[in-house]
Amino acid sequence: MQGIVRGGLNDGGGGESTLTGDAVVAEVISGKTFYSNDPNAKLTGVLPEVLIAGDQVVYNDDTESSQAKSSYWKMRDVDIIKAGTYRVVYSHKSNSGNGCYHRIYKNGSAFGTENYDTSTTYVEWPEDLVFAAGDNVQLYAYGISGAYNWVNMFDLRIDTLFTKVL
Repeated sequence: MQGIVRGGLNDGGGGESTLTGDAVVAEVISGKTFYSNDPNAKLTGVLPEVLIAGDQVVYNDDTESSQAKSSYWKMRDVDIIKAGTYRVVYSHKSNSGNGCYHRIYKNGSAFGTENYDTSTTYVEWPEDLVFAAGDNVQLYAYGISGAYNWVNMFDLRIDTLFTKVL
């Protein structure tokens, strides 16, 4: 099985171990050491770790805030330190049936799906998006005919830290 270092016992009467691995540095996590077929050649992996969207909260802002702007207005933001795919989740509601628009921006530009709702109770809006290190993730919103936008939760979520699959 490629990418897995397999070990075995060569029972040739001497009881010595034989390395039978076939891994290469590009298939082992960056910084981890291993041996392949040569017991005298200690190798170090170079495979980068990647973030995959999931349900483990790595950032949370649960401050409740509102605004009644008639054009997109920034309601939340956070800086990305490690590149990857994040699940951006926020809770949004309106104070009236007039409705509100809301969407995720990246570095000041529209990035996620534009959403519209008229709910007067909080609704969670999840979206999986890819960000580079240094990106600024923002939540923007605006109301129709004086409707107030309310946000009480803004999360970034990932699955466990995974290694890139080749």
